[in-house]
Amino acid sequence: MNPVEREELARLLPSPGDPLLSDDRLARLEDHLRQEITGEATVRITGARTPGERAAAGRPSRSRRRFVLVAMPLGVAAAVLATVIATGAIGRGPTAEEEAAGLLKRIASAATAGEATPVREDQYLYIRTQGTMTDPGTAMEDVVENAESAESAKSTENTENTKSAAGKAGETGKAGAEKEYPYRRTDWIAADGERDGLARTTWPEGQPIPEGLPDGALKKRMQATTEDMTLSADPEHSFYHRLRALPTNPDKLYDKVWAETGGQGPTHEEAALEYITTMLDGAQLLPELNGALFRVAAMVPGVRVVEAAKDAAGREGVGLAFGEGDDRAVWVFDRESLKYLGSERQALLEVGVVDKVGDTPKD
Repeated sequence: MNPVEREELARLLPSPGDPLLSDDRLARLEDHLRQEITGEATVRITGARTPGERAAAGRPSRSRRRFVLVAMPLGVAAAVLATVIATGAIGRGPTAEEEAAGLLKRIASAATAGEATPVREDQYLYIRTQGTMTDPGTAMEDVVENAESAESAKSTENTENTKSAAGKAGETGKAGAEKEYPYRRTDWIAADGERDGLARTTWPEGQPIPEGLPDGALKKRMQATTEDMTLSADPEHSFYHRLRALPTNPDKLYDKVWAETGGQGPTHEEAALEYITTMLDGAQLLPELNGALFRVAAMVPGVRVVEAAKDAAGREGVGLAFGEGDDRAVWVFDRESLKYLGSERQALLEVGVVDKVGDTPKD
């Protein structure tokens, strides 16, 4: 090829440019050059942080991996590398907390999708749940004894009736220390907080008997399968207004949650996660807040993935656990959609908005 042809071909072809090496490749070349010049090997160690990189005061910190160059003699470097390999630091999988944080971030993305549900000030939030309640272990023998004493001055017939009712309650109470009572509950919560709401609980297998009930109330409670409780009006602390007032920026929301839960719970971390739990049902109406709550949960240490979990309604999914022993709680999510199903203690069946107490959301 003559010079003229070569020049013409070069003009037609694009410029080769200035190819760049990846950061990792450049780092390896730097290490090799350093070793050739100084006779010292460079070992890259993960996990180091400068004081300025530590988490803000008052927050639990999560390590951020950074690379630090450490120069050392070749013999020492070989020993360090042997130790790192033996302990599995190279190529290790994610920790339990890292795995949980990754799942929470995916859950947060799914939770943020969709539009917020419109709510008028004159409407009610409708929340339907299902769970179990453990009897607090009331000493029903005391109820029987008190009933007998109280009825000793009454007619024999009334005494026998009372003893019979108290005796049945005593059987329930004795078993209650080990028995869980299933329930279904529906809440109608005034959006503006200026009107009374209602919590209606159904006990298909009977309900726990609290200590100290008068005889008449005791018998009535034993026979009742549905219990209504008034949710008193409180404009200053409207549940829906509190939800709307929460920041959806994860960092700001974290700061608020952390400040609200100081000095509570077995640990501050568990108290923060329990606080988030109280907001999750209503937050289903506010996707931005819903997602932000899960992003905040990802910042709190101590959350672990439960591969096979069931909510209180028996629905299977993937779980996220926090706390230990009796304080352990597990959030449950649909394995495919990552939708929040509730927890092992209380399943979330439906959330919506209605015009008055007693209504159900329209399809």
